[in-house]
Amino acid sequence: MTGSILLNVQNFDCKNAMMTNDLRKTLKAKQYPKLKITFEDLSEYPDPNDLKAKITGRVTIHLAGVIKQYDIDYHYKFSADHNICLIGNKELNFSDFHIDPPKRLGGMIKTNNSLNVEFTLNLKVLQ
Repeated sequence: MTGSILLNVQNFDCKNAMMTNDLRKTLKAKQYPKLKITFEDLSEYPDPNDLKAKITGRVTIHLAGVIKQYDIDYHYKFSADHNICLIGNKELNFSDFHIDPPKRLGGMIKTNNSLNVEFTLNLKVLQ
């Protein structure tokens, strides 16, 4: 179970025009317009009979010219048609990618170094 997604950094939106602009500059959107996440592997195939419904997977993230690998803990569930929904959560740091967090007003307003990323992957089982 591998695959990749490409996200256009220019589409990131903080719901505040100035912060969105600063985030895009921080992530070097003009030089590196895409964020790539590659799902490398899973510790095991999701088991519909497993009550704990947790597995671990490895992802590689390409952001602002830096590549990092992370282990992600997933919760999962099966739908009525036996498709799989993986729900993951990982706290990353801007500094992991050699990036200073966005700031405004000469540094008086500053975002945290940490960024909590949550995602849901809906996977269709191919027969």
